Amino acid sequence: MTEEAAYLPSNVIALIEKMLTQKLGNKKFYLIGHSLGADLALHYAATFPKQIAGLILLDGGYLSSQDMGMTVEMELQNIESFCNDVRFSSWDEFFNRKKEELSRWSTELEAASRAQVKALDGEIRLALSTFTSTIAN
Repeated sequence: MTEEAAYLPSNVIALIEKMLTQKLGNKKFYLIGHSLGADLALHYAATFPKQIAGLILLDGGYLSSQDMGMTVEMELQNIESFCNDVRFSSWDEFFNRKKEELSRWSTELEAASRAQVKALDGEIRLALSTFTSTIAN
């Protein structure tokens, strides 16, 4: 399986199911998801409905405020452009921008921010690929 294919919802759900079965057995549980995690929680619940006691979904969708009449194809193009265009010349530039966006800063927030990006060809870029960002749609 390619690294990209590992992020297909079906493959992520299979991994989640394996881990949850090891920890919980056949017990019902509440599943909480935020952002892409909310989308994955819905995929999981649709695949394994008998295991879910309930869902809590936070920020589980994306709508552009630019044009509510935008087609899905146009929205996917915008997502691809966003993924390709987010670039920083250095780690300092990236962290300074993140600090401006957040009302507080900590080593935990720094670690979470670092997990969103990677160094590539002398730039700091989103770790999220265009493939991964558009598969849920």
